[in-house]
Amino acid sequence: MSTNFRSALFVLLGLIGTSFFVSCSSSESGGGQEGDVDPEVTGIVLDQTSLTVVLGTSASLKATLQPEGVTGDITWSTSDPTVLAVADGDIQPLKVGEANVAATHGTFTTTCKVTVIEDPTSGTLDPVPEVLQGEDYYVISLDETAFATIESKVTYDLRTDDVDKNFYIWENTLLAGQPSGNNYFGLEEGWMSLVVGSVGWSGAGYNVGSGFGSIDMTPLYNNPEEYYFHVAMKSASASTVYTLIFSDGIAEAKVVMGAGPDGDGVAPYGDFERNGEWQEISIPLTHLHEQGVFYNQAVSNVNIFAFLAGGNSGDTVDVDAVFFYKKKK
Repeated sequence: MSTNFRSALFVLLGLIGTSFFVSCSSSESGGGQEGDVDPEVTGIVLDQTSLTVVLGTSASLKATLQPEGVTGDITWSTSDPTVLAVADGDIQPLKVGEANVAATHGTFTTTCKVTVIEDPTSGTLDPVPEVLQGEDYYVISLDETAFATIESKVTYDLRTDDVDKNFYIWENTLLAGQPSGNNYFGLEEGWMSLVVGSVGWSGAGYNVGSGFGSIDMTPLYNNPEEYYFHVAMKSASASTVYTLIFSDGIAEAKVVMGAGPDGDGVAPYGDFERNGEWQEISIPLTHLHEQGVFYNQAVSNVNIFAFLAGGNSGDTVDVDAVFFYKKKK
C-alpha cells in the first residue's frame, strides 16, 4: 500500500469519527446548551380531583408533571369505559354513573372521580311548582316528569310496579274511569281515574308488600310539624264524601273530605271545591299524630294510603300527586 493511499485513508477515517462524535452529542443534549439536563419527574397532578359531567356534554382535565417545567408523555385511562371515554384529558360521558379517570406517567398516577348525571333540566318541570320544592319525598303516585323533577330528593319510590307495590280495589267497587284533560301539573300524563260502582261505598288503595322491604318513615315522627301529606283530587259531585285512610302498621287514621261525615260517622276535616278541576289537599302530619298514626318505626307489608268514596253510582274519583314530604320553609 502506497504512502499516499494510507494517508488518505487515515484522513477519511478521521472525518467519519468526527462526524459520529458530533451526531451523538446533539441527540443527548436535545439541541440545548452544553450541560443543560431536564430534571427528573417527581410526580403528576390533575387540576381537579372530582368532577360532575352532564350527559350529552363534555369536560376536560389537565395533567401537570412535577416539578414545574418537566415534560413527558401522559397516558389517560378510565376505570369504566361504559360510563365515559377519555383521550388526552378530554372526557366524553356515555351513560349515567361513576368512573375514575387516571393520568399516568411512568410509575406516577393520579386520578379524578367523575360522576355522569342526567341533564337536570331535561324532562322536568320548569318552573318547579312549590309543592315540588320541598325535601324528603315518599312518593306513592306521581307522573314521570314530576318524579324526574324531584328524583334526587325522593327517599322512597312507592309507586306501583305490579310486583311488590300494587294498587288494589276493594271487591270491584270501583271501575276504570276515563281521564279527561291534563293531570294536576298540567301535563298530558296519566293519573288514577275511577268511577264509583253500584254499591253505596267504594274503596281502593296502595299496598307495599313485604317483598319491597321495610319503609323507614321515622323522620315524619321526629319532626311532624315539618311534614305533610299531599294529594290532588277533582270531582264535580258535591254530595260525594271522600275518606282518606293512613296506616303505620300499628294504627289507622281517617281524614274525611266532604260536606258531612263518612259512613262511620267521622266528621269532615275539610272539603275541596267540586268544579271538575284539580284541587290540592295538604294534611299536616301533626293531624295524623292526633289520631295515633306516628310512623315511629319502620313498616312493611302495609296499605300506605287508601281512600273511600261514598255517594252515587257513577261518581268519579280522580287522584294525582300523592306523597308525603317535608315542605319548603
